Amino acid sequence: MNQEIKKEWLEDLRSGKFKQGRSRLKDSEDVMCCLGVLCDLHRRKTGNGDWSRGASGYRYKPSDAQSGQLYFLPQEVAE
Repeated sequence: MNQEIKKEWLEDLRSGKFKQGRSRLKDSEDVMCCLGVLCDLHRRKTGNGDWSRGASGYRYKPSDAQSGQLYFLPQEVAE
């Protein structure tokens, strides 16, 4: 894992800026699991991603992806 990304991700997780959740990257009340926080970091750093609201919560879609993810880390973010 990229050590700079890891450092920023841990800072975000410890910052108190995000409400901790589970089971979804981001729910309808802006509660995020740890992977949702990583998606948000990806969006801020690259400018290549967006959250879209659906009935079950938010989907994160990197710019090159065909569809957004609700539960799983998108491949582009994992890379």
